Amino acid sequence: MKLLKIVSLFMLGAFVAPVALGQEEEETVTKIGTADLSVLVGSYHKVKVLREKFAEYGKGIREQEMEKVEVMKKLQEEIAELKKEAVNENLPREKKKELMDAEASKFRELRNLAQARQEWVKRKSAALQEQFNVDIGELRKEIVEMVKEVGKAEGYDYIFDKSATSGANVVLLSYAKDATDLTAKLLERINRDAPPEEEE
Repeated sequence: MKLLKIVSLFMLGAFVAPVALGQEEEETVTKIGTADLSVLVGSYHKVKVLREKFAEYGKGIREQEMEKVEVMKKLQEEIAELKKEAVNENLPREKKKELMDAEASKFRELRNLAQARQEWVKRKSAALQEQFNVDIGELRKEIVEMVKEVGKAEGYDYIFDKSATSGANVVLLSYAKDATDLTAKLLERINRDAPPEEEE
């Protein structure tokens, strides 16, 4: 969220054209454009690659989690077997106590494994999300630089991010006379060096 605010502020002021003092008679025409940063980020070819990479990471985490689940299932089966043996009335008291103690021990082990699995998944997921946020933040910076590039080339004084909102959840740009939406043009620019899509 902090990064998005920084990007929004940058885009609000990055293309201010200096107006020379003493030129009161010359009328200055301000050229205003808009762009939807959320669309640009979602359509950037590098973001697509990033999402695919992190989807693979997530798949690896789930596979490791399932290995832990299988160990827990085996323990549950062992507990059920011990419980079944312990209810046999023909068993000596000492043997029955031995089975019940073993069952209790296996149950504690299962409980500890379940807790460890939960903490492991939470820790791995948080680390994955944190790294994703860092990486996509870098790609946002690349997009902002390309917005700046297009803005300068097209002679814009201001380019507003339509998708950004203030702290009160109010869109930063509600109206701009003769504003030009540059999202389509910027989509072409940010994906200019995208590798060709493979035919399915």
